[in-house]
Order: sequence, then structure tokens, then C-alpha cells
Amino acid sequence: MPKRTIILIIILTVLTGILVMLAVRNEQRKAEKRTDSNPEAVQKEAMRTAMLTFEPSAVTANASTAAQVVSVMLDSKEHAVGGVQLELLYDPAVLSNVAITTPPQNYFGDASQYAIILNEVDRARGRVSYGIAVAPTVVAVPNIGVIAQLSFTVNPQATVASTEIQVLN
Repeated sequence: MPKRTIILIIILTVLTGILVMLAVRNEQRKAEKRTDSNPEAVQKEAMRTAMLTFEPSAVTANASTAAQVVSVMLDSKEHAVGGVQLELLYDPAVLSNVAITTPPQNYFGDASQYAIILNEVDRARGRVSYGIAVAPTVVAVPNIGVIAQLSFTVNPQATVASTEIQVLN
């Protein structure tokens, strides 16, 4: 193969590499501009949230105390919420007989207006998974109300003085 052809192939390969590199860098800059160019949109999306709370927010109990019941409350603000999934963690060495139930009249209405999608308590790992949603024929509306009730007792063999129930994201 002539020397000129080899040099031409090398030059074209280098130019192609440079053009590809410039194109990739340009796409990365465009992606950065898209995420940075509209911080208000990101902030507005983050503000579209509902608030979950426990009622009462703190419980004082010991091994001789009867079962405790804590209501999980949902305040959807002005937003219509069609369903909720809860993932809770607790210390199974401290809390026992953990159960989550749905009150007959709750945030979503009576039993004909909602469906329980998930209701699992893993007592070994200390995890509660619960899901509730409006029935397909019901239109979600903003509301404030109970979505579930968490009940538990204190394990008589517990060696710690306090514990928390964590809500996972």
C-alpha cells in the first residue's frame, strides 16, 4: 500500500476520533444545562408532597403495658392521593406482636372505596410493608385521615430503654 494512503487513513482516523469526542462532550453539556436550567421545576415537583405522621407521635410503654396502637395519618395537603405504600422498620428485640390493620373508615373512605394491596409483617427482620389504594371506580381527592393502625407490645426480654419505628423512603 502506498505511503500516502497510509498517512491519509491515519489522518482520517484521528479526525474521526476528535469529532466523536467533541460530539460526546457537547451532549454532556446539553444534559447538564437541562438539569440546571430550570431549578423552579425541580423545586415545585419536590413540594408536591403529602405528610405522614404517627398519632400519638411518641408512646411510653414497658413490658407490663397493654398493646399499644398508633394511627398512621396522611395529610395530602391540596393534592389528590390515590394510594400509599408504607415501609417501616422496628427493632424486633424490643417490639413484639407487631401488626398493621386498616380501620373500616379511613382516609380513602369505607371498605368499598379502597383496596389493601400489601400487608406483610416480617417479625424476624422487623419490617412492616403496607399498601392501600383507592378502588378503580373511585376518584382520589385531597384529604386528611388515618390510613392504618400499627399495634405492638414491648418484648418482656427487651434490654434497651427506648426504640424508634423508622419510615423508609
